[in-house]
Amino acid sequence: MRYRPEIDGLRAIAVIPVILFHLGYDYVKGGYYGVDVFFVISGYLITSIIIKDIQSNTFSVYNFWIKRVKRLLPLLLTITATALVGSTLLLYKPDIQHVAADTLPALFSYYNFHALLDFGSYWGRASEESLFLHTWSLSVEEQFYLLYPGFLYVCHKYFKNFLYPILTITLLSAALFIGGLFTIPNVVFFMLPFRAWELGLGGLAVFVQSGVRESSSKRVIPFIGIMLIVSSYIISNVKLDLFAFLPVLGGFLIISFSSQHDLIGKLLSNKILVFIGKISYSLYLWHWLVIVFRNNIAYTLPASTPHVSNAVVLITTVLLSILSHKFIESKTRYNPHTPKIVLIGALGVSSLALYLQSDFFNARYESKYNKSSFYGVYYDITPSQNILLEFMEDNDLFYGVSSPRRPARFSNAFEQDGITSDNYGTKSGHLLLLGDSHGGMWAKVVEDIASDLNVATLSFTSNGTKPFFDLNDIEAQSAINGFSREQRISYAKAVIQAIEDENLRLVIIACRWQTMTALDWSRFQDMLSLLEGRGIDVMIMNQPPVLDFMVNKNANQYFSYLGFDPIQGFNRTAILDTSAVINSNRELSEQVGAYANVSVFNAYNEYMDNGKARITHFDDLLYFDDDHLSYEGTLLIKDVLSEQINSLLATED
Repeated sequence: MRYRPEIDGLRAIAVIPVILFHLGYDYVKGGYYGVDVFFVISGYLITSIIIKDIQSNTFSVYNFWIKRVKRLLPLLLTITATALVGSTLLLYKPDIQHVAADTLPALFSYYNFHALLDFGSYWGRASEESLFLHTWSLSVEEQFYLLYPGFLYVCHKYFKNFLYPILTITLLSAALFIGGLFTIPNVVFFMLPFRAWELGLGGLAVFVQSGVRESSSKRVIPFIGIMLIVSSYIISNVKLDLFAFLPVLGGFLIISFSSQHDLIGKLLSNKILVFIGKISYSLYLWHWLVIVFRNNIAYTLPASTPHVSNAVVLITTVLLSILSHKFIESKTRYNPHTPKIVLIGALGVSSLALYLQSDFFNARYESKYNKSSFYGVYYDITPSQNILLEFMEDNDLFYGVSSPRRPARFSNAFEQDGITSDNYGTKSGHLLLLGDSHGGMWAKVVEDIASDLNVATLSFTSNGTKPFFDLNDIEAQSAINGFSREQRISYAKAVIQAIEDENLRLVIIACRWQTMTALDWSRFQDMLSLLEGRGIDVMIMNQPPVLDFMVNKNANQYFSYLGFDPIQGFNRTAILDTSAVINSNRELSEQVGAYANVSVFNAYNEYMDNGKARITHFDDLLYFDDDHLSYEGTLLIKDVLSEQINSLLATED
């Protein structure tokens, strides 16, 4: 097959926007479409190779696959081995097991199935934390290589034609793509039947390219092709849609009509683009690995601007790619011993991955802190806690944490009096605590304070669910997060009854205000208006600092990973972005500003010190995870909180 340097240049045009997109640059919000251009190129090259061999009676499935193994697997093995070893040196231990779980799907070309079943989507934090997310496209290609040679062989033997069968599967796959895009978009993104049209169109380019004669119109078409590709990178939406036809058609036009004699062909054949194209496989495999490692350890690195950090990622990626292309890709591609090396390497990587997933690998840290407590489960009134309890059993978040379960007597608390304190029913009245999981976070210390003040408590707090509802039509509630429609109606009636109780002396509301929607704020306003109309004092707990560098991580374990040891006084730490919580707390203050009966307790300030968050105090952990305080953390400000509650109760008296 004649070498076409412009195709290497096209590879460069494909890989560069993918890298820029993954680095977070908005001006290439469609940069992920570079993968679609790669599919077209792969379809063209593989079709050319197989058809040539079939027509000359030299085709062998065994030889075809041996060439694929030599071309793709040595570098992929290097990447997977680097990811596993690097994880043990750099990453938080529980995350290492996730890396290990992703390794075999990446290595054995079923990562697209793995990603669809485990992550559901290419987009989102869970998938973006995987070191091997980008190998979904390699899996699609490998599955194509598995089926395509047999398909072409059958076409030659029984139909004596390649063009029409390839055209048929291309059109069928394109129809599946269009239809599925609006019904099963995640399946469309990852699965070969919905992507085969892109590879098939590359195959069709073989016949167009060989049958096109030189003409002035032929020289114009590559311009259209490059414009389609570039425009897809710039004007596309952030998620896969019909814009995918732009880069695929653009790649098809360039492959079919461009050559080294036209302007676009000459542009793509320049030495820089050709060099980038030659190392594009290395660039593609290394860049995501480097980015995810950077993201995982960013908090432990010296502070820098995003552009400086991205520059370091790019330099590291290019250096690794040059080295791997020279010493791995080039050395193994034609080496007769490569299959044996690959087999040994695959056994080694697989063994390491299985070990890191097993109980033999200690994924825990020895904490130097006192065992912390979290009462968010105890005070959760969600009707069924089965999902939450299963989560607790399987999740590292609760490791080393005392988290009391909700007593059976409160299983119907959502439709009765909520979680009540032991002194509920006394003549001294009671407090009403409303909230989501942040309400549950404060519930124990509020109950402690109320008990000291000889006041009872009713707690209506539910994990993952705001305490606000449609007050204008109680029967119009909707099912939400563990509540059926009927249960949510019962909950709303129980809360209203608690508010109307003549013994109610104070309402405390605590939420993760950062996650409030416009509807939540509207219903919050309705609640405040109701409480104002009844002359009930309200204290709002604003949101404490969020440790955004450790999203959904066990504070006990993660602080040990970061190397925080107990000290006299406080350990303090910087937060990557304080604006989100500050802005939500500001919004909260604005929302309640018009109500004379409402005061805000500034919990945020209590845990901040000179721009840093207080996270430990002597031998106690102040946090349970990234956004929830431990019980010990809430006890830190018990006296200050008690003083304000007592002041409001005294006013009520």
